[in-house]
Parts: sequence; structure tokens; C-alpha cells
Amino acid sequence: YLESLLRQTSTGIIIHSPAVRAFVTIPVENMQIFNAEEYSDVSEMQALAELIGPYGMKHLSEHLMWHITSQVNELKKLVVENMDILAQVKSNLHKPDVMTYHAKRLTCEWLPI
Repeated sequence: YLESLLRQTSTGIIIHSPAVRAFVTIPVENMQIFNAEEYSDVSEMQALAELIGPYGMKHLSEHLMWHITSQVNELKKLVVENMDILAQVKSNLHKPDVMTYHAKRLTCEWLPI
């Protein structure tokens, strides 16, 4: 459960919706996906907590925090690597051609340009 949720959340297929108070799935063509709405609303989370108990919830929480921490550390590395370029982007927000040039210089594997 947690692995599937984390994998698809990391790729942007699943996002958190404060309005629904649950995770929601963004539809993707030709892809079998985990339907987050069915498994992550408040009542489902309460049922899961009852099933796996306090030690299961502790494990779930620790694993989730480890994953979040590693994602934040990766983001921090990207910001540090691209600090100069990001400063130039910030100072040229009103110049689309300069922004495009600097965006192409960013070192990031997943940046859609």
C-alpha cells in the first residue's frame, strides 16, 4: 500500500487535495493506476489504523518520514547545484527569452523543457 502510494505520489500521479481531505489520482491514459481516493480518505485511514495497530502505524509513519526526508534532501541538492542560475532566473522574471535560456541550463533530469 505505502510503496504504491509513494511511488505514484513521487511521479505526480497522486496529489493531496485539502478540499477532499484525501489523496486524489490524476488520470493518465493507458496506465493502470492506484485509485488513491478509495484508500486515503479519513474513514479509510481510520480503518487502516485499526487493522495494523500502533506498531503498524509507527512503521508506516517512519517509512513515510524517511521517504519525505530523502525527497527534500534531493530538492535541496538541486537548489544548491543550480543556485547561480536560479538567482539569474529570479532577476529576469520579466524577460521570457532570458528565462528560457536559463531554464535550459538547469541541471535536473526530470525538468520538462
